Amino acid sequence: MEEHAVANPGQLDLFLDEAEINSVECVDISDIDIDFGDANHMARSKSNACKRFKSLPKGKYLIYKGEKEGELPYIKNTDTGKKLSVRTTRSPYPCVDLYKGIKTTYSMHQIVGMAFIPNQLPKDRTHVDHIDGDKSNYAVENLRWTTPSENQSNKDFKKLNLELDL
Repeated sequence: MEEHAVANPGQLDLFLDEAEINSVECVDISDIDIDFGDANHMARSKSNACKRFKSLPKGKYLIYKGEKEGELPYIKNTDTGKKLSVRTTRSPYPCVDLYKGIKTTYSMHQIVGMAFIPNQLPKDRTHVDHIDGDKSNYAVENLRWTTPSENQSNKDFKKLNLELDL
């Protein structure tokens, strides 16, 4: 009789699935609740954003993944029935404005990451990385959670590849 090794059910998997994407098509932004801790500026910023999201009126802002692979996600204001305009600021990242008395601007890639990409290590992986290096491409399939050092290494690698292509 052949014996099979049984994994210890109490043991954590050290190799996290980086390609995992939530199958949910739409998320109420006020339901986004991730504790990134306060180890660095980015972690504090994201934790504060989640607190502000939770204070938004329930059901007012819904983020949709997009209907086809590669399609950019969008946010709909259910009070008006309209998609929110995505714009750029001085930052190269596309942004959107959410209102609860006052306007607050958020980067789309950050909202998309928090809504659709599971982050099993939020206190370590505080940065949303653009896999293809294009900061305007916030498609779900193009984003992943990284540590600050991984994010910097990815930037350096992408920059080197661009220089080599020239």
